[in-house]
Amino acid sequence: MKSSPITTHGGARRLLAAGVLLAAATAPAMADVLTFDQQQPTMLMGGDTLLDAGYQLTALEGPYTAANGISSLSGAILNPADPTSCAAMGCPAGDGSQYYAGLNDGGVRLNRADGKAFQLTSLDYAFLTLSPVAGGAPGQLVLTGTRAGGGSVTVALDFSGPDAGGNLGFIGGAQLGAFAGAQLSRVDISACVYLDGACVNSLDSPAYGQAQFALDNIGASVSAVPEPSAWLSLLTGLGGLGLAARRRQPQSKPAVTA
Repeated sequence: MKSSPITTHGGARRLLAAGVLLAAATAPAMADVLTFDQQQPTMLMGGDTLLDAGYQLTALEGPYTAANGISSLSGAILNPADPTSCAAMGCPAGDGSQYYAGLNDGGVRLNRADGKAFQLTSLDYAFLTLSPVAGGAPGQLVLTGTRAGGGSVTVALDFSGPDAGGNLGFIGGAQLGAFAGAQLSRVDISACVYLDGACVNSLDSPAYGQAQFALDNIGASVSAVPEPSAWLSLLTGLGGLGLAARRRQPQSKPAVTA
């Protein structure tokens, strides 16, 4: 009597599904860098937006103007090659290209224009002031990220201290350790200044328009892992392939004994 052949359709389907899921899970992230070089130099009032490399930036009012419903100059795209910009806002050393400036205690909100979650990986940043600064770091850049799944993460980075002439410069390629691997829906960025041992920029502890910052070369990435709806479609398709393969299997016939 001949033995029945071993059916391998189920094993093949499981291997196929595992391979597809593994490939999706290990898909590389798509990296972007926001340089602002394609932007026109412009001033931004609180609530104004601009797009760069697939990301939306929204200028945020400072604590006092936000609390009192005042619309004020909160951000700008500045060109350090323009002497007018440097005379009006100050240009930190170490960056010859355009950058985003957060002004008058205001901040900026960063999110994907398409609503996808993203990771923030690095950035260049500097303190903005027209007056020479004495002593150490004048304050901090504060980043608060809202996680796509809920919750938040905050990173505070010291600005660089002044050089021998009292001038400030960019810190390049700052790594954001606490943000590592975090899938974010948005990031709010602002500054605070040191006053009597505390870094201040709030309604109760105002910075009096001195909490200003510059940003450039913002590194961000979007994972290529499919969205939940894509996962559902993928698994449904695999299930359909499995059902079709099962229907194509030959039906075994009962053994006939002599």
